[in-house]
Amino acid sequence: MPATEVCATEDFVAEATPQSGSLEEAASTQEILIQQVEGYLNRMREAMCNDLTSLQVQLDACNCEPNGGAGLPDLVDQVEVSSDREVNGFPTFFKLIVVPTLANNGTVTVAHNIVPVLPFVGFFTVSATLIVNDAIVPTFSTPITFSGNVSLADTMSWFIDAADVVVTTGSNRTNYTNNFAILEYYYR
Repeated sequence: MPATEVCATEDFVAEATPQSGSLEEAASTQEILIQQVEGYLNRMREAMCNDLTSLQVQLDACNCEPNGGAGLPDLVDQVEVSSDREVNGFPTFFKLIVVPTLANNGTVTVAHNIVPVLPFVGFFTVSATLIVNDAIVPTFSTPITFSGNVSLADTMSWFIDAADVVVTTGSNRTNYTNNFAILEYYYR
């Protein structure tokens, strides 16, 4: 991408020097300064508009849109989506896995269906996040591994293996009914 116009715009330097003397001369100096500032701001505005136009042309040419916030594309359960990124020279993918209602002191397993195609023999996880949502206390959602502060019986843990997402609870967590994992991975 070429250097941007805003970065190339000159620094503002006031060239009018205050005059000692009459009020008329002071007003004249102030007018000169105002004109200089207005001119500089107009050049900055024009440069920013040129930068935005250039960016839009580049986005249109690549037929893409910038990802905001977390950088996640729209995700649908069990659908592999390209992340438009690479890790270690390999393209990465996202997948949303809906996790069923959590167990009462037990384990819930759901297949992630990440299946490498030859010549790839496996996949490597770049990032993984599990979100579990308490249906009784809707504002209580827990990202990643959660450990309660009362006892080990309050803990929840999870992992990903070659075939599944596995979530284990140490107490009754059947009120956690809206749960999902987001995985980013690449094939190797």
